[in-house]
Amino acid sequence: PRYCRFGGFAAMAESTESTALDLGLALPTFLQFGAPDPGLVRSVAHEAETAGFDRLWCFDHILWHRPFIDALTATTIGLEATDRIAVGPGVLQALLRPPVVLAASLGSLIDVAEGRLGWGLGVGEHQREYDAAERLTAPTHRWDAMVEHHRAVAAALSTGGRSAPRPWIGGRGPGSQRAVAALGANWLPAFLGPSHFAAQFNRLSGLHIVPPMRGPFLFCCPPEHLESGRQWLESLYNLPGIGPRMVLPADERLAQRAGEFVQAGANHLSLVVTMDDPRAHLDQIVKLLSTVTGRSDHTTGGPHRG
Repeated sequence: PRYCRFGGFAAMAESTESTALDLGLALPTFLQFGAPDPGLVRSVAHEAETAGFDRLWCFDHILWHRPFIDALTATTIGLEATDRIAVGPGVLQALLRPPVVLAASLGSLIDVAEGRLGWGLGVGEHQREYDAAERLTAPTHRWDAMVEHHRAVAAALSTGGRSAPRPWIGGRGPGSQRAVAALGANWLPAFLGPSHFAAQFNRLSGLHIVPPMRGPFLFCCPPEHLESGRQWLESLYNLPGIGPRMVLPADERLAQRAGEFVQAGANHLSLVVTMDDPRAHLDQIVKLLSTVTGRSDHTTGGPHRG
C-alpha cells in the first residue's frame, strides 16, 4: 500500500492493474434546455470514444421533472455508436424493476455489448420513484435488498446460459460498501470529495476489500461557461445553490482535483460535463487530464470490458 495524504493508507490492487487512469463520461440523457435527443446521445458517444474516454454512463430515473431518455435505451444507443469503449447505466436503480424483467433487459444488453457493458447499480434517493413503482423496501434496507435483487437477476440470467457482469456500485455510505464487499464489485460514488473518498476506501481496504475499479463522478464545465454550467446542475437536480459547490471549471483546478482522487486511491474518474452538448470540449478535457490519466495521446487501444 502507499500512504495517502488524505488519511491513512490507500491499498492498491495487484501489480497487474494498469497504471493508466480509466476515464468515463456521462451521456446527455437529461437535457435542461431542450427535448430528449437520441441523435445527440449517439453523437456524443462517438465523439467521446474518438477523444479517448474509456467508458460512458447513462443516468437512471423512472420519474423526473423534465423528459429524459431511459438509461437502458440510452445504453443501447451508446453501444451501437461505439466500437471499443464500455457503456452502461450509471447507476441503475435496480430495485425499481422486478428481477426477471431486468434480467431480460440485461441479457439483451449483454448480447449487444459483446463484452463492453458497464453495469452500474444503486438504490437512489427519491421515495416517489419507489412509490410509483410500488416497491415497498424501506430506505434502511435497500442496499441489502439490492444485493439480493442482483443475485436474483444473475440467477435468472444463468438459466439462459449468460453471466451477469461485475457491477459498479454507486453510493457513498455503509450500505454501498456492504454491497461492494458482498458482490466483489467496482465502486462508483458521487457527491464526495477526496478526503471522504479516501476515508471510505481505507475502510474497505482495512477489511481486505479493494474494488478492482473505483473512483467518483466529478462535475465540470468549460471555464467560459462556468456560470451557466452551475445553473445547469441546479436545474438538473432542482436544488438551488449546489452549483458553486459541485461544478469545477475544466482547467487546472479539475486536473488538480483529479490528481487528489488518484492520490486517495482512485483508478477511475467519470465526468459529468454540465451542459446539454459537451462535444466541442471533449478533446480539450482529455488533453487537460493527460498528466493524471497517464496517456500521451488520444487513443484508447483495444476494447474496454465493462
